[in-house]
Amino acid sequence: MTTTGSNVPPFVHRITKYDPADRDRHGHYTGTEDTVSDHGPVESAYLEAIAAFAEESGVDRLAVREPCEGALSRTRALGLFPERLERSPYGEGPGEEEPQRPADEGFWAQLRWLLALRRAVVLEEGYLYNASRRHRLTEGTLDAARARLTPRARLTVWPDLSPDVGAVLAALPEDDTVELIWEDSEGLITSVIADESDHQRLTDLVATARAAAAVPLTLDGRHPLLTAVLPDADGILRARWRTGPTANDRLWPLLSTLRCRRTGEVSACGV
Repeated sequence: MTTTGSNVPPFVHRITKYDPADRDRHGHYTGTEDTVSDHGPVESAYLEAIAAFAEESGVDRLAVREPCEGALSRTRALGLFPERLERSPYGEGPGEEEPQRPADEGFWAQLRWLLALRRAVVLEEGYLYNASRRHRLTEGTLDAARARLTPRARLTVWPDLSPDVGAVLAALPEDDTVELIWEDSEGLITSVIADESDHQRLTDLVATARAAAAVPLTLDGRHPLLTAVLPDADGILRARWRTGPTANDRLWPLLSTLRCRRTGEVSACGV
């Protein structure tokens, strides 16, 4: 149980059925409790403990902002062990010090600028791990697509699909696996993972496609334009997952410190 709304929570508790006295110096449980399943009464106790923290904090989203001594007592009465931890195991670890870019107004302004230059891009909306949907954006469709995004989604902006579907198919590698992405006649964007043995099947799949693209599966072969994660409505980034920053994203911490003023036809910016 951790706070949310900042990168470093002021307090963290681990709530389990395992007595901390039965953990070794590495934190591994060595006692006699069953470690395979927490279903049944124990699972109910976990839920009651979480509800106690939520109730005492006066929130309805399982977000605890202040230490809750009453909730700690109720948790212990349920036969569980709330342990105070130095940091959340789900927080940023070593090597993750680079700040995660939020999809704030600066991000959307930069995306509009890209659309003005490129006329269209593809926005990938990651709403679960290993699950996403894509939106082909223009300046005219950006606002509507933004309004439909899943809260806390992970966003990746890609170059637009090519209207020359035949050329995309002809350029498929003979000895590599790619992700083929296409937009059908109804505007739905779909993708499949395919190798050289699937070329004929791919030709049939995209027979009526409006546009397509083939993207390598290797990280060094994938080149998104922007990435970010949606903050909550109050502007605070609480989602735990991260994106792989692009070159543009790495400029974001600097750009966010710039203050600009307009003098005649010239804009002057400084830190």
